Amino acid sequence: MKQVNSTGTLWQKGWQTLQGIGPRAIAISFLAIFLPQLGFELVFAHQAAETVGRTREFLSQIATTTPDFFFLVAQLSSFVGAYLAWALLLCFFYLAAYFALIYVANEYNRGRALPTVGRALLNGVKFSVPRGILAAMVLLVLFAMVQLFLPPVVLVLLPALMVPVFIVCEKNGAFTSIKRAVFIGYGERFPGGRIAVMFQAMSIGAMFYAFFLLIFFLTSHIQTLDQWLGVSRAIALVQVDGLPFNILFLLSQLVRTALTATAVTLLAAYTTGFYFWAQSFDSPIPKEGIAT
Repeated sequence: MKQVNSTGTLWQKGWQTLQGIGPRAIAISFLAIFLPQLGFELVFAHQAAETVGRTREFLSQIATTTPDFFFLVAQLSSFVGAYLAWALLLCFFYLAAYFALIYVANEYNRGRALPTVGRALLNGVKFSVPRGILAAMVLLVLFAMVQLFLPPVVLVLLPALMVPVFIVCEKNGAFTSIKRAVFIGYGERFPGGRIAVMFQAMSIGAMFYAFFLLIFFLTSHIQTLDQWLGVSRAIALVQVDGLPFNILFLLSQLVRTALTATAVTLLAAYTTGFYFWAQSFDSPIPKEGIAT
């Protein structure tokens, strides 16, 4: 199959990529992002409610009985330990799903048949271990240090969003991918040079940063949806049968999880599309496994 044409603007290329991988992307994001995230939120909301209830009961008995602080510490340690363990597992789901989405987008832009959902997720896991995990850890430390000591410079690091694309599309190692992304080691013949490529990559990062802020804003205000609609607070606080949360909490989790899965899918499609769009000004586009 022929490679997909890369003419048009960055945003047109990203939209073209998204349309091309649509059904596969929806399935991957639903199975590996939406369901695990929603399950995590709802299960630990229940566990947190039980832990808070036991803690309150324990504190209420301090005045009348000798408290067993070791029991309280054990209860809290058990909850915190389980929460952190499942949170790390959820992060891995996100990472594998993101690499799977980029893998599908890479196959589409190279004109190949789209892989099955299972094959895409398997490759997502392969790209995540160990290269994806290592790159994520290095970038987290780098972003944290810059945010702490030189906050304005963090904008310059937004092109680092391209790191997973280099890991998948060129099968580079973690450090090579970070170097190529941060120092704009691609699109050498792009009009305006590497500076123009950097600003294009920064525009993608800025747009999705704003998108995630919007998700936070919307989900935080769902809790006051009854005020927006002018309905009784009692309706909004109706409990879900057998669960320790109300309708508004469940709605906020559904909206946040769906929007987050959508944002991750869009980011994978647009960053991969940007890679092929920027590289289309060079000749030829680098083959997989060859770093230029």
